[in-house]
Amino acid sequence: MHLGWGENMIPVKTMGPFENVFTHVDREGGNIHIAVDRVIKWAENAGLEKVYAPIETEMAIKYIDENSVSLNWVNSMLASVLKDPESITRIPPIIYAQHGNDGPNGEPSHFLLDGHHRYVMFAKVHLHCIGAYLLSQEQWRPFEISGMDDISRSDLVAAPVIKIVGR
Repeated sequence: MHLGWGENMIPVKTMGPFENVFTHVDREGGNIHIAVDRVIKWAENAGLEKVYAPIETEMAIKYIDENSVSLNWVNSMLASVLKDPESITRIPPIIYAQHGNDGPNGEPSHFLLDGHHRYVMFAKVHLHCIGAYLLSQEQWRPFEISGMDDISRSDLVAAPVIKIVGR
């Protein structure tokens, strides 16, 4: 069950051969496919306000358990930061996407669209917050992709994590 907003979606046939796609599978199994490279580029140039999002150890463990990150890659990132501690101030913000209003008290719910490895690295060194952009649906929906096959949560968890160069 694809959850797209309709005619303003990016047809998968127009995607470049090396463009990265983020897939979110919601609690009911609905899929959202997003052209994440395009979102990142847009966010970097949109003048968005950077906020500081809390780091929750339980969420970092979930990203590890659900195969959302490669611990080898997290450790490699951490080794680079340890060689140049000032580099941590240059780490790009993570990106959250608002998705509905089904939070515990009816507040907006979000999913992490970009930055799983950075999030886990910050948790690993016991940092309490990380720079983040919070995108409304109106901001990220234009980057949604149509025409992709849906995937189940179990298949997504079983899929290999693919390294995005430079992120």
